[in-house]
Amino acid sequence: MASADSAGLPDIARTLSEARAERKQEVAITLFQVALRLCDAWYSAAGGTDALILRAQTYAELAYEQSTPAARTASWRDALDTLRPQASHTPEIADAYALLAVDCFQDLFNNLNFRSRLEILRAARDRLDQASSGAMPPAISSVLLSRKSSVLRHLALAEVAPDSRLRRLKEAVRCAALATQRERNKFTLLELGLSGWALSEGTIDLYRF
Repeated sequence: MASADSAGLPDIARTLSEARAERKQEVAITLFQVALRLCDAWYSAAGGTDALILRAQTYAELAYEQSTPAARTASWRDALDTLRPQASHTPEIADAYALLAVDCFQDLFNNLNFRSRLEILRAARDRLDQASSGAMPPAISSVLLSRKSSVLRHLALAEVAPDSRLRRLKEAVRCAALATQRERNKFTLLELGLSGWALSEGTIDLYRF
């Protein structure tokens, strides 16, 4: 028998799988909305951060199905608002929020202006810093450091002065390198490679005429 805190998960997983495989946009949107209602029911019945994170991630997937910039933006805001009120020092919530922040920043088809996108990234960086302030297992610490590296790479795009951009990128590389020292896996190695590539590109731009 499924435990109380995971009883709703199979139905949500099945609905999300159907939504991702659906080729008709209107049907996919309906399925994502069904998944959201199931997430709400799961959270109402059992609570817990897993239900909240899955709800936020479902809103993000729904955003990609929306036809208009306004609708995409609304779904992104719902995704972020699902996690925004939650305790920022919780590693799981901070990591999930930062992942959404980066994805939202990269989505060029929503109508958030650049300043709003940067504010979301800065909020994600602050949450990661708060979540990393205490003692924790290396595996969790490495995830937060890798995610912070990703956030910093994107924040570097806002730096007008080349020196400031390089400082931000070097900080991203330091975070990624420390993450690999604590937990060497595909995720941390990928971020180390991406941050190193971004730093090399930034160095080239500094001397480009």
